[in-house]
Amino acid sequence: MISKLNQQLFNRIKTKYFFNQKKSIHLKKGDLIIESNTKNYRLFVVNQGHVAGYIINESKERIEVFRAVENMFFGIQSFFSNNNLVYASVIALEDCKISYIEKDDLINVTKDDYENDFMPLISYELSMRQKFSRNIMQEKEAVIKKLYQSDKFIALGQMAAGLAHELNSAIGVIDGNVNWLSKEIVNYLHIHDSKSMHSFFYKALMYGQILSSKEIRERKELLMLEFGISSKLAKILSKIEISSDQLKATDFEKGEAKFNEYYKFWQLGIALHDLKIASNHSTHILNSIKQLSVTGQSRYHVHLSESINEAITLLKNLIGKVTIQLKINDTPKIMANNGELVQVWLNIIKNACESMLSENESEHILIIATNHIDNYVQIKISDNGPGIPSEIREHIFQPNYTTKKEGLSFGLGLGLSIAQGIVNSYNGEIDIQSKQGETTFSIKLPIT
Repeated sequence: MISKLNQQLFNRIKTKYFFNQKKSIHLKKGDLIIESNTKNYRLFVVNQGHVAGYIINESKERIEVFRAVENMFFGIQSFFSNNNLVYASVIALEDCKISYIEKDDLINVTKDDYENDFMPLISYELSMRQKFSRNIMQEKEAVIKKLYQSDKFIALGQMAAGLAHELNSAIGVIDGNVNWLSKEIVNYLHIHDSKSMHSFFYKALMYGQILSSKEIRERKELLMLEFGISSKLAKILSKIEISSDQLKATDFEKGEAKFNEYYKFWQLGIALHDLKIASNHSTHILNSIKQLSVTGQSRYHVHLSESINEAITLLKNLIGKVTIQLKINDTPKIMANNGELVQVWLNIIKNACESMLSENESEHILIIATNHIDNYVQIKISDNGPGIPSEIREHIFQPNYTTKKEGLSFGLGLGLSIAQGIVNSYNGEIDIQSKQGETTFSIKLPIT
């Protein structure tokens, strides 16, 4: 449908320039009108039927780039360009009748004629091409969404299951050896430990790194002031959580070597704890791959805090320069799969940290807060990074959508799409609010 203004433009141009009845062509369906990479000196108008322009991509596939129906022009770009080079082949999609003018027909056309007739035409046609491209992209996005629910996606899941089965054996070896090694060290220290190493190792093995990086820095400064010890020793004591009361009776000159031993066993416990979490998460990921074609992962009552802490542990290397502030309020358990929740937090936290670390701010802060609101639990993950531009924000949950804005990268390919898919599978909601210096992902999950 052509608007009234464009209909008037069409009538004026056609009456004024396309009056030569001899310059009219009848086409059969499939006829080639213009071939790409050739010269074109004609401007065409469709009187009846419709035509389409195509390009050939690197895979030798034919891609439609525009379509001209009745009362529309084509050949505009090549006709008005300096080199007259055609970028797309034009083919009749049905029996057509078209008219044309040639460059020689415009010898006596004035500058005013160009400005009043052809410049609006060029502008209009460019807008129509943009609209067509936008519609094509929307159609492709719709196809992608359907693909995730189609038989092809199920087939992909079945193929991936074979790979997952092979990897599962390797993860099984890691998991089994971590459990065995942990038990052996616990038993050995229980029998042979004469220097109280057992408590440091066991606490780290069971709970991992409890204190945040900010809490460790603050405690380190206090210990340095109170006991006049070195920054290195204060950091060790802060991490292994020796209280001030325990340190008051300590001879630091004689005890530093002992604290270093404590720290080694504490690090060993932390390493095994983190390996266990990573192994469990890897197992869950492999099970997820196996079940790509199966609906309904096993779900049970879980605490949000457990999955959040696991995600933080798995991202420890990435978030080392980020201050994590946990505001975890007491919330009811929800019916969920812990591994699925870890995937959601992993993708969102990773996205936030990478965004913050792309800027040279003095302090990068990530805040994770949980609350109980009506029949939902709410999780908010906020960062003080550069923010996500509005034109990117509306696409950030789309599969494989990544882009850069002034050197900053946003999006994680399938990561945020997976997060949204998991949240939707719980009948939950995920939303994003962003501006310069503050981005917040808000997730609501129902209490069932």
